[in-house]
This record gives sequence, structure tokens and C-alpha cells, in this order.
Amino acid sequence: MPGEEQATMLGASHWVAKKIKMLEKELRGQVVFRDIKGNLHRQPFYIETSFFQWSLVDETELLRAQYAVSMIPDALAKINTSLTKISEHTKP
Repeated sequence: MPGEEQATMLGASHWVAKKIKMLEKELRGQVVFRDIKGNLHRQPFYIETSFFQWSLVDETELLRAQYAVSMIPDALAKINTSLTKISEHTKP
């Protein structure tokens, strides 16, 4: 929604996003690789998954929500018209 922060996993498949949401709190591990000289490196990583508990799984989810919010003024105008008609018919 406007003015609120959104967490979206860009480039992640829906399957990955759903699996991350089901995890406890974190992912930990090591990335192991060899550099150009052949030296072995181990780089630990840590991903806090609680951040993704409220994230959007689908990039279009935010667009759909924004579109729905943009339709509120039209819906309120229709409600106002209906209430006006009802009040005219109920006047003595």
C-alpha cells in the first residue's frame, strides 16, 4: 500500500518463496568456492527468513492491491448515490 514497505523476493520462484515462509526463522550455511588461483574459500551466510513472513509471493499482488484501492472512490460514489435514492424514497 502507498507509504508502506513491501518485501518482495525478486527473481525467486513462487515455490521458493512459499518454502521460505514455512521455515522457522533463519537459513545458515556456507558458500564454498575456489578463486582463480585455486585457493579454497568458505564464506558463511545467514538469511533472516522472518522478514519474508509478510512478503509478497507474486509481483502482481501489490499491483492488484493498488488497483483495488483505486476503485474505492467509485464504490463510495455508488454507495452515496444509493443512499441518496433510499433517503428520497423514505421521506414522508
